Amino acid sequence: MRMNHFVFLASVVLLFAACSNDDSCVDFLPKPSENLKSISFVKHYDGNVALLEKESFHFGKDGTLSQYISLRNTAGKEYVSTSNLTRIDTVADKQAPYHYTYDSWKNNTNLYESRYYLSDYPSVCTYALKVTAGSENSTHAFLMKYIYMDNKPYISEIRDMVRKTEKEYYRLEWDYSKFKEGEITVRNFLMDELKYTARLTIEQRDNLNMADVQYLDYHPINKHYELLYSGFLGTFDYVITQQESDNDLYIPNQSADYTFSKEGLPLQVVLTPAKEGKQSVRYNFEYEWIKKSSLE
Repeated sequence: MRMNHFVFLASVVLLFAACSNDDSCVDFLPKPSENLKSISFVKHYDGNVALLEKESFHFGKDGTLSQYISLRNTAGKEYVSTSNLTRIDTVADKQAPYHYTYDSWKNNTNLYESRYYLSDYPSVCTYALKVTAGSENSTHAFLMKYIYMDNKPYISEIRDMVRKTEKEYYRLEWDYSKFKEGEITVRNFLMDELKYTARLTIEQRDNLNMADVQYLDYHPINKHYELLYSGFLGTFDYVITQQESDNDLYIPNQSADYTFSKEGLPLQVVLTPAKEGKQSVRYNFEYEWIKKSSLE
């Protein structure tokens, strides 16, 4: 079994070396949160206490994401989806020599299998398959591309294709040309037609490597919670403080007010919609740590 080279440490920098295209490497120092056991996002809707949404991510001692649990509780009726890491395999491909397999279930019904193919150095996902249970014909393939800034990989594109026809369905692109000025532009395409452009105002945080919860609105990246919070999708050393979209039907215009712990971990974020009459949404972050005795 291969150890995860892109250890997810809640919201810390990468622990292992991330190498650029010219093979130069930068070492990143571990932070106090390296002993993370689990992290959860609890979503609250103002004025609606009957609705609860909770996403929980559980990690092994080596930092590998071992389980993802999604809980929905509406008016007392509970729905639970679970995704478990079932295999880590090696494949005869120099570009992606490993793949991680997650099986997903909802209320004891098998939903789909996700296979994430990883490069070696740095360990980022370059290719993925999502296979609906009992239907190989509905398999979707996902291709990822990255750019390097300060020798760190950042995702620049994800393409969603119907594997049977090899036709592109969705494409999401990131433009980092103004990253140092605190701005990222994201574009979404459906059948090669531009559906929206979103300008993200960001706050760079060097001790953070956790995708902003606002990315949960972005398709098709939001189809891969296991991947988005595994550490295998590149670097997320920033939070989004404002979203401005030219199509509010897809991506809401909103501001984000973050609260951090003294260690720099996000504790809460309040998302305030720009559209009048829309309610704010609040995420609370919960962390569980591995006890020292269990590490010895």
